[in-house]
Amino acid sequence: MKIPLAKCPICNSRKIYAVNKDLEFLYRGRKVIVPQVECDECQHCGEIITDYAANQRIDAVVFGQNKRRSPETIESAAIHRHKKRLSWQAHALLSEQAPL
Repeated sequence: MKIPLAKCPICNSRKIYAVNKDLEFLYRGRKVIVPQVECDECQHCGEIITDYAANQRIDAVVFGQNKRRSPETIESAAIHRHKKRLSWQAHALLSEQAPL
């Protein structure tokens, strides 16, 4: 069972209510909407507080809608390809050298 918050972590207001609402996020320039998220909302400052289960659901929707690979992954794959190619080139050079 979910334990309600006593006060808002931002403004310390006690006006916090459990709500189900659509949350919108901007992820890499794309608008992502997560429908009907169970969360607590401060009526004073508007802060949204989610629990672990809601965060897991948000992550699944946000990262599931963005199927493009991240620049870090692309960079990593390119580095791996270049290392492999350089390794083959180094192996070929070593096998061509005559023993002293």
